[in-house]
Amino acid sequence: MGKGSYVNRSSLTVYEHVRARIEQWQTLDKITPKTAERYRELLENQLAPHIGEAPLQKLKPADIERWHATLKARGRKDGGKLGARTIRHAHRLLSKAFKEAMRHDFVAQCSGSGTAPASGGGRGRLDGEQIKSLVERLRGRAMYPRAITALFSGVRRGELLALRWRDVELDGKEPSLRVQEAVEETKAGLRLKTPKTENSVREISLPDIVEALREHR
Repeated sequence: MGKGSYVNRSSLTVYEHVRARIEQWQTLDKITPKTAERYRELLENQLAPHIGEAPLQKLKPADIERWHATLKARGRKDGGKLGARTIRHAHRLLSKAFKEAMRHDFVAQCSGSGTAPASGGGRGRLDGEQIKSLVERLRGRAMYPRAITALFSGVRRGELLALRWRDVELDGKEPSLRVQEAVEETKAGLRLKTPKTENSVREISLPDIVEALREHR
């Protein structure tokens, strides 16, 4: 583990993959026409000019960090700074598309760090069978909802403990959670803190655990 599973070599670019995913999501009614339109805007304006030509299989966390920095500095059409909200939406689109690339074996399911480059977190050094086994062992326990949220979203421990229902959207076509606080342990006790960087405030898609969280709520 840690080196990633084998996938066939492909020249598929980030732009080609994300564009195809948007078309597929709209065809299958997984997103509304309005969402598809917004995704295409993000693809053309925020992804294509900066990382669109990058081979999907070679995308690394460092590439994502540079992309974020570029968007923040000069991500608008006129070359000005791009707002944090639009950056989050662009990142969310890339992350969503990259997860499907892993599911379809276009890219390895575990990179060297055990995470998808666009995930902002990841599942650690667990393969598919280990994840399935862990989920089954935890099912029915009090910690199950928190454990699977951490496992499938990649949030950090402090972020997980700070989550409240107001941060979670389970009823739309794109279930997600919003990370905007974290619990920190100090000498005086526990306290909530805001993330140190704008990129730490983010939205994460939750396709795998929605029903479990609905039941828990």
